[in-house]
Amino acid sequence: MLLRRAFGNVLRRLRQERGLTQEKLALEAGRGRNYVSLLERAESQPTIPVLFDLSEVLGYKPSAIIEMVEKENQRLEKIPIRKRLRTHG
Repeated sequence: MLLRRAFGNVLRRLRQERGLTQEKLALEAGRGRNYVSLLERAESQPTIPVLFDLSEVLGYKPSAIIEMVEKENQRLEKIPIRKRLRTHG
């Protein structure tokens, strides 16, 4: 679950940095807006083709996004479990 949450946090941050709405990102990546929302809320996880599509729209290599997710996952792991359950990001 933490890995999904880390991915969602990174995806949201990159999307917002690019000034994209969930709908715009989804459209440009060939996905539904609801799917992007599910990813950002850690209720779904991307497949490799989805990762490649999203990374192209966001202007990053998939490997760079994975590296960001790894760092975010490490950050989340340091947060006490009780606090993790109460907050989102």
